[in-house]
Order: sequence, then structure tokens, then C-alpha cells
Amino acid sequence: MRELIGQNCDARLNTEGLHKGLMFLRPRLLLFTGLLAGLVTPSLRADDADVEHSHDYPGFPRVPGFVITDYDEDNPAVFDFPVSRPLSIDADHVDLIHVKGHRYIIRYEEGRDSQAPSLLQTQQYYEKIATDLGFKIEKSGAVGDVSETFHLVKGGHELWVHLDPAVTINVLTIVEAQGAATVVPPQPVAAVPPPPPPSVTPPAHLVEPPKVTPPPPVASSSSPPAPPANPTPKPPPAPVVTEDSLYTTLRKEGRVVLPLTFLPGKPDLDADSQPVIDRVIAMMQRHPDLQLEIDGHTDNTGNASFNDTLSRERAVTVRGMLIDGHIAKKRLTAVGLGGSQPITSETTAEGREKNRRIELVVRKDSIPPEPPPSDPPAQVVVKKNPMPQPNPPVETDNGFHPPAPDGVNYYPKTD
Repeated sequence: MRELIGQNCDARLNTEGLHKGLMFLRPRLLLFTGLLAGLVTPSLRADDADVEHSHDYPGFPRVPGFVITDYDEDNPAVFDFPVSRPLSIDADHVDLIHVKGHRYIIRYEEGRDSQAPSLLQTQQYYEKIATDLGFKIEKSGAVGDVSETFHLVKGGHELWVHLDPAVTINVLTIVEAQGAATVVPPQPVAAVPPPPPPSVTPPAHLVEPPKVTPPPPVASSSSPPAPPANPTPKPPPAPVVTEDSLYTTLRKEGRVVLPLTFLPGKPDLDADSQPVIDRVIAMMQRHPDLQLEIDGHTDNTGNASFNDTLSRERAVTVRGMLIDGHIAKKRLTAVGLGGSQPITSETTAEGREKNRRIELVVRKDSIPPEPPPSDPPAQVVVKKNPMPQPNPPVETDNGFHPPAPDGVNYYPKTD
């Protein structure tokens, strides 16, 4: 199928050269002639900024202004396409459809001189394309998940397309199915034992007398009692994130780690992380001068290029959710740092989990400095009157006599 989409053909060939190439590949093209009827040659065009040997998939041209930054083909390969299956007891139920066949993964990023559309505009763009081609559109039912699955059955063949959009990055995963698609079975659930049958009291003459068990021997006072078993300590509760705690940490340290959870290997946030996003939105609304840089980090395992891209996509996802909460775009920037800045060791699973994080970093001068502490008030020194000193002894002709109180003379006056 690589030749089918023009993998080995130069997109800049003239009309005659392209016609000769397609005539050479005519036997392979017959496989999907009915499936992709009506698709036009411009879908094979390439941009000068695209990675080498990459092309749009026939019938699914890129969003204008985007370029291909990664292109991968595998045959055979598998992919689990999420399909919403609302049930009466679970409105958000999602089935995973296991599809095997020729798989294409095409990653698009916003071009240098283009302006990225919103997530809604990107969805409407691809939904229009899929609808015109006769695809069935399946939206995921998960909270906060904007991905979509397109499914087409035509001429005995199946084509599956999965759109994973972000603000500046879109990923298309396409599988030309080989054989019937299957539903991934759910995880097994432990069976609930049936309730015991109701007890029936037998007649008294059929009841055997209960056996009397002698009491256990009493331990002597000399033997110490067995120490009580130490209960398993409960893990400390997770810190509660509030607008005040976020702003206090940003003012004090200049950055704060958000307790967010992403789906493994994807830029999609788990639904449990929505309250944290709401707290950040509330904090930025209370402090309109605050400007933030959103840094995405991964661990050091796996491909470094993939980690760089994934960390940037996750930072872009958080930025998009804050913008959806009516935070101005100019107050937010998104940066992907991959695994270049670990905060702990990578030798344990706990350490790698801590390194996979989203940090909010204060942009320069967006938080006013704290006012310097005012000088303490001057202490008033109160001088106390000294204790009255006794009058000195009085010298007379008869010797020294103790002094008399003021204004009183107890001694006769001598000549």
C-alpha cells in the first residue's frame, strides 16, 4: 500500500510522470479502487517542510498551514479504535475496536507562518471530509476526549481513521483492515457468589445437642501477653490544590507542579484531572496580571524525539483547556522539555512517575514583588524615678545620729 499512496513517487512530478507511475502500480490500485472512489490526486501533494518520504493519505488532506513532522507505515499492524457505545447504565461507555491491517500514522504540526485553528474547527474540517466520503463518524464518550473515529465499509473492504487533534498538533492513524474487526474484551470482573439459601429450623427431636468445647487454658501470669499486631499505616492523603495554594507556591518558588494524570503515551488528560484545571483557571481569573509558561516533562525511557513531542503535546493540551476557560492566549505559552530536566532518579518506577509532570512557571515580572517589611515601631523607654535614698547621718557634738525624716528634728539644737 506504500506505493498506493505515492510513497516512492516524487510529489513534484509533472502530470505525465505521475500518470506513468500510476499505470505501473495499477494492479495494486485495483484493491481500493471502489473504497477510495472519488479521491483526487492533490491529496498526494507534499509541502517543502514535510519530513522525507511523507505524504497525505488519499482523501484526507491536511489542515491548511500544517506540515508533516512524523510519518510511519507498518504492515501488518494493529490499532485499537475507540468507539462510543452509550448504554442505559453507562452514558460514557467506550468500546475499543481491534483492527489489524496496513497502518499509517501521520503527525501534523502548525507551520511557521500559519495560525492554528481551534479544536472545534479542526474537528469540523475532518468531519466534513469524512462525511463527503461516506464515512460513519464515531465520537468518543470519555470526558475531555476530543478524538474521533471514522469508519467506512465499501466494496467488501474496511477503512478506519482515528483523529487525535490538539491546538497545534494533529495525528491521523489510518488502518486498511485485513479481516473482520473485533471488539477488545473488557477486563474480567470477579463473579459475585449467589446468596445462601434460607435457613430452615428442623424439629427439636432431630437437633443434636451442641458439643461443649472446653475453654482454652489460661496463660500464667509469668508469660507476657502477645504484642498487638501493628496495623498497616495508611498512605498520607494527597494535598488539596486550591487557588490560594497554587498562587502562594508560584509567588514563593516561581513554579508549581500540577497533579495531573494523562493517558499512557498520549496527550489526553484523564477526567479526574479536570478539577485541577478548574483551580488554575480560577487562580488566573483572580490574578489577571499573572502570565505562565506551561512546561511538559517526561521520563528518560523510550525514544527521545517521541518524548520531546509528547511533552509538548501535553503542555499544549493544558494550554488549550485553560484557553477554553476564558484565559487569554497571550498569558500562556507551552513548552515541551522531554526528559531533559528530571527532578529525581530514573531507577525506580516512583521516580519516573514523578519526572512525568506538568509545571507552571511564572513568566518574568507577572507577579509583583512582595512589599519590603516595614520597620518596627520605636520602643519608648520609660524612665522610672529612682528609689529615694535615706538622708546621711548628722554629725553633732555628741557624735553621729541617724537622720531624722524630712521636716522633723528630734534632736535638741546645740550651741
